[in-house]
Amino acid sequence: MRMTTVSAGLLHDVGKFSQRVRNEQRWKHEEFTEAFLRAFTEQLGEDSEKIITLAAAHHRAIADREGLIVKVADFLASAERRREVQPQIAPEKAALLALTSQVQLDKDPASLTFFPLRSFSLDESIFFPMPEKRTVDPDDYRKTWDEFAKTLHQLPQNLPLLVWQNLLFTYTHAIPSATPWEKEPEKRTTPDISLFHHAKLTAAIAACLTAFDDAGLSTGDLLHLRDLLSQFEEPDFVERLSQDPLASGKALCFLVRGDVAGIQSWIYRIARAEGEAHRRTAKRLRGRSFYLVLLTEAIAYWLCRQAQVPPCNILFCGGGVFDVLLPATEQVKSQLPEWATQLDEWLLEKFYGDLGVNIAWVEIAAADFYNFGNVYLRIAVELEKRKQHTFATMVGKPDFWFREVADICRFCDTTPFARADEPCEQCKLQESLGDALKEVGERDYIVWAISNAQKALATERGEQIVRFEALDCSVAIVSEETAKGIIKRWDGSGELIIRKRNDPKGWHQPLLWDCSKPVQAGIWWVATDAPVAKRDWRCPTKPADDPDATVREGEGLDFDEIAALSDGDDLIGVLKMDVDHLGTIFAVGVQPPSPSRIAELSGRMDAFFSAWLQNRCRLLTKEWQEQLPDDDERKGLVDNAFYILYAGGDDLMIIGPWNLTLVLAQCIRDDLTRYCGDNPNMTISAGIIFVKPKFPIHRFAVLAGEALEQSKDGGRNRITAFNATVSWDTYKQALDFGKELAQAIESKQMPRTFVHFLWHLYRTHVKEEKVNPLWAPLLHYMVARRLEEETIERLKLLERIPQLISERALPIALGYAILATRERARVAVGERLS
Repeated sequence: MRMTTVSAGLLHDVGKFSQRVRNEQRWKHEEFTEAFLRAFTEQLGEDSEKIITLAAAHHRAIADREGLIVKVADFLASAERRREVQPQIAPEKAALLALTSQVQLDKDPASLTFFPLRSFSLDESIFFPMPEKRTVDPDDYRKTWDEFAKTLHQLPQNLPLLVWQNLLFTYTHAIPSATPWEKEPEKRTTPDISLFHHAKLTAAIAACLTAFDDAGLSTGDLLHLRDLLSQFEEPDFVERLSQDPLASGKALCFLVRGDVAGIQSWIYRIARAEGEAHRRTAKRLRGRSFYLVLLTEAIAYWLCRQAQVPPCNILFCGGGVFDVLLPATEQVKSQLPEWATQLDEWLLEKFYGDLGVNIAWVEIAAADFYNFGNVYLRIAVELEKRKQHTFATMVGKPDFWFREVADICRFCDTTPFARADEPCEQCKLQESLGDALKEVGERDYIVWAISNAQKALATERGEQIVRFEALDCSVAIVSEETAKGIIKRWDGSGELIIRKRNDPKGWHQPLLWDCSKPVQAGIWWVATDAPVAKRDWRCPTKPADDPDATVREGEGLDFDEIAALSDGDDLIGVLKMDVDHLGTIFAVGVQPPSPSRIAELSGRMDAFFSAWLQNRCRLLTKEWQEQLPDDDERKGLVDNAFYILYAGGDDLMIIGPWNLTLVLAQCIRDDLTRYCGDNPNMTISAGIIFVKPKFPIHRFAVLAGEALEQSKDGGRNRITAFNATVSWDTYKQALDFGKELAQAIESKQMPRTFVHFLWHLYRTHVKEEKVNPLWAPLLHYMVARRLEEETIERLKLLERIPQLISERALPIALGYAILATRERARVAVGERLS
């Protein structure tokens, strides 16, 4: 009965979708909900009649416990709604307002943007919201509905809750849950929460409420909450809510936040053992980054299973952080500290203190849903307290401080391992993960096997299986053929979840491979792309006797080969970017800061970094490839020139050819600005450094982080490159000027020594605190002496150089020109340009 109620909560508003397709009779949406669900009773399973009754009755007078739970959950989820004076728009015409365009801190948003009504897609015309397009085209609902219904008709009976959740995401992510249809202007609802996120939150709250027995939360309590919450339109509603003992004093849920500790140092603590091919180091780095993604998700799922709630209770999971909504029952309250201790024990045993997880939680009463910003502030404070006491429960253990080991792995400098000539099991696993991730089009499925379902995973390729023993689950990255074999071996016990890599269209296909088994399916968003050779290629910067000098077709490029894709000098660019003030935005930047609104905003940001980013990398690579001459050996070599170390949540780290990385930073910033509707409150900062390919990984990660922090300290919404911190507009001007200088040098219109003169002039006369005015006559003298008048005029040197000097941006232009025109192999290994 518990999952039946949760399913009803998830599907309670699905009738709004069909209602907006055609509604000449002007039925209420709950009648459409009932009609829709009756059309798909087989997909609902044996409890279909009860699900239909509960889902369709949430706006009727009800008194039974399960119906009250759905009703109260819907009310609490609807605390998200914001009413304000705005144009009246019929439900079937209203577009979903992009929350990213209305975030407000200290500046007014530029303009409102709205999502096109389509099923979820990474197509640029669908992914990005459109400015001021408040209405959808007449046929949009019909087309999306037909696609939804067609997919459902193809699917087997008794669909699991997770499949329904993914269906709603795919087809209702751009449908507003409420629209400004009301006649009274001041009562019109802002359409900024998707039907998907409202439904998911309703289901999550329902899952928490169903965990209470009548002694913990009586039917009378639910009736009282229903009656009180139904008065939400009264002017003193929030005040009455705060004064009600049950609404303000009875905890219904816990917001639990987990934050994996030690991520940065663990990822980059990779040593290159003597004689090891650099290609293997790159694979392990990629595998390490992805392992942390799996670990974070595995812990979040484990907590949900421990509390007996479904995956819809994971409000957010990304970037090493997760938020889950758990029932505030006495049982969960007493077990939360025990679960945190179990995680500490396992992580300490497995990672020897290098990785841990800080778990914090706060209580949520009904009244808190109407002031959720305060909840986020409280959980942030609690988490900071926990961070001061990581592994506090383990300090008294006998082997906490010291553990006797024979030796440690030469490849990661972490794991106790006696063999000096081979990597430890963790390193082998991470290398195999790195291999599997690059095989886009081959290994496009990730399989989560939980409990007894782990027996179905094959052992002959065990190196690709990530086993989280303490969390009772395993993960494998596999091909379609292997995934089908896993389903065939599975006896139906436990849980088997198969997700398709970055495919919002065909993710449901595994459900059809064996309709007799309760397989779950979803989308696997992953931004772990890497350059893969499309043909054999001899790297021109490697010594002739290097056994690793040739990259074979289908192999991933190592850092030497990525650097060799650059123009001029063979350097790699290391780019780190991070959205500014995101914690503040979640707390006070959206009003009201409800769980749905935060989930909507964080989900959209994660979609940008996890899903869209690799599209951007490939689009830029395509543009670059098209510009290369036909006789350039780099032409047609790769579809993607960038190595995405990590991307998700609100930040990223990418390695690429130095010159393309400079351009990529600008492209990502421009894309994010467009995605957020030119909102001045939604900005991003970046830092770029340039190093030789064999520069130590942990060192370049630190240096890139320092460059990013320099941008943050400089006022945010900035980028640091060549040790110059500038605004994004100035950066674009400097980068364009640098390209023009390089072209002038290549075409013999400007001697390369002139750019070196400018570099020396800047270094000797321009300081952060003051500028020596003698630079001006020296510049005019050298320009007149060394350059033709036509070149001076065409490049506007006497206007652009002083401008970039005043903005402290000239090093970016000069650095680009110097590196782009430098012959290869002239910088000593490890040298850094700054």
